Amino acid sequence: MIKKFLTSAALSGILSVSHVFAAGDFSANVLLKPPSAMPIGMAEAVSSLDAEEAGISSLHYNPASPARLKNPALSVMGQRGIAEDNYGALYYGRPTILGTFSAGLFYYSLGDVDLVNSVGNTTTVSAEKDMGLSVNYSEEFFGFLGTGISLKYLNSKLADSVSASAAAFDAGVQARIEDERISLGAAVTNVGNDLKYIDDSNPLPLTLRIGGSYRLPFENYGKMLLALDFVKPRESDFKQFVGVNYVWHEVFSFRGGYKIGQDDGKIHAGFGYLFQGIQFDYGITNGSLGQSHSLSFGYRFNAGAVGDNSNAAADARKKRAKEVHKIRLMGHGRKVKIAVLGLNALGAGENTAESLADELFLAFTKMPKIFDVVDSGVVRSMVNQSGVDLAKCTDVACLKQMGEKLGTEKIVTGLLSKNLGKYSLTVQMMDVQTGSIEVTEAVKAANMADMEYEIRSIVQSLAASVQ
Repeated sequence: MIKKFLTSAALSGILSVSHVFAAGDFSANVLLKPPSAMPIGMAEAVSSLDAEEAGISSLHYNPASPARLKNPALSVMGQRGIAEDNYGALYYGRPTILGTFSAGLFYYSLGDVDLVNSVGNTTTVSAEKDMGLSVNYSEEFFGFLGTGISLKYLNSKLADSVSASAAAFDAGVQARIEDERISLGAAVTNVGNDLKYIDDSNPLPLTLRIGGSYRLPFENYGKMLLALDFVKPRESDFKQFVGVNYVWHEVFSFRGGYKIGQDDGKIHAGFGYLFQGIQFDYGITNGSLGQSHSLSFGYRFNAGAVGDNSNAAADARKKRAKEVHKIRLMGHGRKVKIAVLGLNALGAGENTAESLADELFLAFTKMPKIFDVVDSGVVRSMVNQSGVDLAKCTDVACLKQMGEKLGTEKIVTGLLSKNLGKYSLTVQMMDVQTGSIEVTEAVKAANMADMEYEIRSIVQSLAASVQ
């Protein structure tokens, strides 16, 4: 009897408390919390910003944001609110040749409340606990268009006794135009089923975001980013979020923002610090209950030192992406049957070379209009059956024989070497019928993550040679 009374009190009282902190008649407060301090400083006007600018946790606002991610990235945030509520978030993203894969974990607790039963006994319980998981996939097309989708699972518990679960998805796009000074973004988030606590159903905070941003370079004085988002929460009118971010020498950032149409927490500010891939961000929100402070930590793996040539590398990758997609669209007529025989290793390790050969195989399969690729499993099986040592199969006669056994027109081989911590890759494509080496490509990279990107450059050149 007492348990039923507490449950009834939880649904009637705690849901009312929960709605005070949520914009609209719904629960799942964890889906409304900013996942890092960077967007807080810009009043969350970040739907058009990619993960390179706003951090990997920006997929919370637009699942397309990790599409342009250059290196693996991590974001961690922990926060204690004014009302003794607690929030935590952990996001990780990794770019691959197949696109960027990301995941996030997030937690929110609304705080404790005292429930009194019919005989006057008091029980302290947690008003609300939300826990969620998000997985994301994003990819860039045509060198300027990012797309992404996130799948979410959420569990919410009230009064430590009544729980509900829901599944949802986010979808979004981003585009860069005008020499990448202008970016546009649109996303719909939290599309899913209701959270049902016994007989009380609460919809998820469905939100539509449309935004744009403009970048102003000041040569030796840094750069400034201006952003505007139109945000439409469920059962509310459109709001306008305005944000600005000034970056000085790619190290310090100073931010500000304002939320037009929002009843509370309109004024935002913050700053950030980035060095050797380590990033700290601080954000402050001024509301009717006082000031809310947020601090988050991020890390960009393999980012290198400040002042490296990352911008030039990014420009080269964008150019290659445009060319690769152009080749995809132009592919027509008879496809070329090709096989990736493998890569030899010199100081790099056989497992590393084999892994990179798989990446090379996958890159070819992403151009089905141009190449008919022999399955890598078939290639390995044939090599094992023939008893050929690929490390010694470097002359034309041996390579031609392997190509004929595979029934392919062209074969791809190469050498991966490592010297003083840096990788070099040489790849060549041979015509099986004539025995001539048609194309030879050589690239270098500081690490294997960058080398995976260089694979795209190689495949682009090979594709162009057969068109």
